[in-house]
Amino acid sequence: MKKFLHYIILLVLLVLIGACGNTQYESIHESIGLLYFSTSIDKSNGKGSLYTIDSSGNVSNVLETEGLELGEIYHQNDTVIVNDVSRSYLIDEDISEETREHKEYTAIFADYMDDKRVELYNSGYDENGTYHSQLYWQHDGTMLYQDLPYFITTAGIYEDSLYVLEEKETDEHMVLHEIVLDETAVDNPFLPLDYQTDELVPLTDMIVTEEYIYCIVDIEQEYSVLVIEKDTGEVNENNFLSFNSNENMSTYLPHSVYNSIHWIDDQLFFLDGQGNLYQFNKDGELETTYDIPNVSDESMYIFPSWLGNDLYVFEMTETSSVKKIDLMEMELEDQLKLKNDAFSGISEQFLYDFEVINGL
Repeated sequence: MKKFLHYIILLVLLVLIGACGNTQYESIHESIGLLYFSTSIDKSNGKGSLYTIDSSGNVSNVLETEGLELGEIYHQNDTVIVNDVSRSYLIDEDISEETREHKEYTAIFADYMDDKRVELYNSGYDENGTYHSQLYWQHDGTMLYQDLPYFITTAGIYEDSLYVLEEKETDEHMVLHEIVLDETAVDNPFLPLDYQTDELVPLTDMIVTEEYIYCIVDIEQEYSVLVIEKDTGEVNENNFLSFNSNENMSTYLPHSVYNSIHWIDDQLFFLDGQGNLYQFNKDGELETTYDIPNVSDESMYIFPSWLGNDLYVFEMTETSSVKKIDLMEMELEDQLKLKNDAFSGISEQFLYDFEVINGL
């Protein structure tokens, strides 16, 4: 009889554990969107947190990690991936962990190239004074690794190529690389740019199309669309915002390192740190400016995420919210206010990414 009772108790526990895991998985995949917070790199015992936002405005902490400076969420179909210093968390039919070959402390880029994962990290200087970045990419179901002996400021993908911008010493020109990813990573210097490190500061990821490469950059206190024609190497700057001081310029810095730029239907979009949305044509020329409604001057974070023709803006204030903007009509389509105490438990962590999963 005791053995039978022990069996029943064990069976109940297994069912409860399985239900809890399933609930955690479902809360991620049924969410409107996800938020990733982390301590900064200067914390020896780092901590990261993944939060879900549901359709009622509830915010829940569903995953604790070791944290990662500039950590990014990326997903494709039913798989969501979050990285920390030591591992990747793969969230599909369950939450599994994949240990990385090396510990990484600062993320640069993470996305899917077709159905293959690509991740970039800035590593640091070696004993000889050479800076290193680390590249991981998926091939035949396995994550491969390649050391890149230079500092990377921004990146983008097109077909089977990863494009990265190498930042050199202050008095040297920056170099654009094309890295073809297959069984090996073939790194080809693609184009030297006529900018030194202190002359140009990338503010976003790069958007790479068949013809052009786009990036929002700061060039001597002017925000510009940098447009590079791939066939000819011709580089153009299209200024759309000028400042009279660094202090004034800093208030317009995009809060998101990754998702502040978007490309759809031959149109380029950019969201700045004041909640201003800019629309550019294929040549990088400004066509329309739109102010996101009711953005507070006291906002701690204004983070974008793009889903097709829609822009979602997460704003963290005393009354946090998610707004849905129709990019074709440039108007507010929907809004969800979040619970007032949603982020009361977050301490010493910074928001590094917002990713829409299902949207409003």
